[in-house]
Amino acid sequence: MPEMAELFYEVERLARLPLPPAEALKHLLKFRGGGDTPEDTRLLALPLNEAILDAQHWLNAVLIADPPPRLEVLWFGLFNTAEEDDTEPLNLYVGGASRWDDSEPELDYLPEGRHLSTDIFQRLAQTSGNDNDYEVGLLIAAILVRHALEALNPVALTQVASCAVYVGFDSGDYTHLGTLDQTGFTVLT
Repeated sequence: MPEMAELFYEVERLARLPLPPAEALKHLLKFRGGGDTPEDTRLLALPLNEAILDAQHWLNAVLIADPPPRLEVLWFGLFNTAEEDDTEPLNLYVGGASRWDDSEPELDYLPEGRHLSTDIFQRLAQTSGNDNDYEVGLLIAAILVRHALEALNPVALTQVASCAVYVGFDSGDYTHLGTLDQTGFTVLT
């Protein structure tokens, strides 16, 4: 099994590549030494394309209904919640910061409807417990964000000034995914 830092850099690399979502997940599972276990098969069966559609509809609705002010960073945060079935699935939300300090990020844009409504993270937790929250959860979140940003309605972009896009855990690790401006989303290479 690779070290945690190696997993993070692989997630970051895969999130930026123009791969189909299931292919990116398959690469990650192989990178960490698996890909052919029953659990990996269940992970590969997660409905990523359905979750991408949920994310696309959600982000367009949020940015049109509550356009962000001039931001330095558009933040897509992940955090765990406790559920009745003893799982602790991840949740994804959008926010933003007009000033960004890596050591102490503070969000001043928290729109109505900021939480993504999809069951992909609940299914991830049920599929593999909470063991895959870090690498698989971060990759899924980055994939959802990337695809949602790439499909933004031009109306949603009219109020967006150029800003960096970050995806990551409220408790720590995050990645700079790209830049969003009025012309659209550009993935870092």
